[in-house]
Amino acid sequence: MDDRKPIVGITSGDPASIGPEVVVKALLHPAVQACCRALVFGDARVLEAARAALRADLPWRVIQSFEDEADLAPDGPTLLDFANAPDPQSLRPAADPACGRASVEYVHAAIDLAMAGKIDAIATAPINKEAIGLAGCKFPGHTEILADRTGAKKKVMMLAGGPLRVSLVTIHVGLQQVPKKLTAQGVLDTIVVTHEALVNLFGIEKPRIAVRAQPPRRRVGPVRRRGAADHRPRHKPRAGARHRLHGALFGRHIILPRGQGRIRRRRGHVP
Repeated sequence: MDDRKPIVGITSGDPASIGPEVVVKALLHPAVQACCRALVFGDARVLEAARAALRADLPWRVIQSFEDEADLAPDGPTLLDFANAPDPQSLRPAADPACGRASVEYVHAAIDLAMAGKIDAIATAPINKEAIGLAGCKFPGHTEILADRTGAKKKVMMLAGGPLRVSLVTIHVGLQQVPKKLTAQGVLDTIVVTHEALVNLFGIEKPRIAVRAQPPRRRVGPVRRRGAADHRPRHKPRAGARHRLHGALFGRHIILPRGQGRIRRRRGHVP
């Protein structure tokens, strides 16, 4: 049995945003220290400035390249320094193409090491979608970057916490664009990928999936009523599929079983 802790690549996000401070705070948490060996992707000057601002007692090893676990610090996190961000003193809370380019480089490098089997998982700090767009990235967020870099044919974003897992059919688009982006095939693909993940990754033998839909609202006018109604998930599971579905469900809440609470509808997460 291999008792070694997994190597988790942590990308530090946009240098001008909250990412570096969030990463430093996470590395200080005993649960993080206990569960993994952290390899942080970022700019050493920016992360050291965040560490100083937080007055954090957090020693780390700084390296310029990573080949295998022999490069990791024996005790504590390791920082893979890209030296690609603007000077920390010049950073401002605004979209900067240099910062956007740097944050995408961290994500690409982490994905490549994971695909090569050199790290076991990836955790990502926030990126600035406007900044990565200014830097020439054609994707709006991590999910699309991951799918493209790994060659995945289908992608699904899942929010997981405690007993609850929520997969989104549409992501990184404004609410007005949802009716155009939402299709029966997209709903079906999300259900299938979610089912496979629950079985293979979460170990749930017979998962139950509630399909949540946004009902049309009478007060918003005939065009939006028609658009919402036309895109309700009406598909039938494909032949041979074994998915335990409930829905489409409407209303402000979905009640969870065995006293686990309820899901309150959030406008940004529908559908």
